[in-house]
Amino acid sequence: MQDEERLLIENKVTINAEQKIRNKAYLKYELSTKAQQQPNSNFFLVPREWLYFKSRDTSKAINRLVARRMAESPVIFDEDKMEYSAKRMEVFMKERGYYNAEVETSTKILPDNKRVQVMYDIFPNQQYFIDTITYFSKDSTIQKLLNETSDERFLKQGVPGSIELYNKEVKRIVDFLRDQG
Repeated sequence: MQDEERLLIENKVTINAEQKIRNKAYLKYELSTKAQQQPNSNFFLVPREWLYFKSRDTSKAINRLVARRMAESPVIFDEDKMEYSAKRMEVFMKERGYYNAEVETSTKILPDNKRVQVMYDIFPNQQYFIDTITYFSKDSTIQKLLNETSDERFLKQGVPGSIELYNKEVKRIVDFLRDQG
């Protein structure tokens, strides 16, 4: 490792919400998967990056085995990837109905000056929910068909306004209308 390079040891996601959030633990997990850089894992409590450095001499068969099966190259902290990850987290929150969500990033360099922790502070603000659903078509036949299938819709009153549900609903309507000719 170079002198200015630091090993990423942790991504910490914190959700700072004033109101109660449904499925907060799952949301936190989903957000943590959006981080582009993930720290190295352990192999029976031994850091895999340590195994990587110890198995660099590939003249021995055991080192080749360790390098191939157990070692991981160290994850070097990259600030650009941290910022990109924060943007991905904001997009993810907007897709879940948190249209004013903000993500702040910070780093903590450990005393040895070789390792870094990345903190993602999520401020979800207000989540938007669906209040009223109305289908409108200029063609009265299509309008009648849309009204007939309203009980099958994905978008329902009281559900968070998610882009994923919206896309499912559009696909459902398009598929239904195609099946009707």
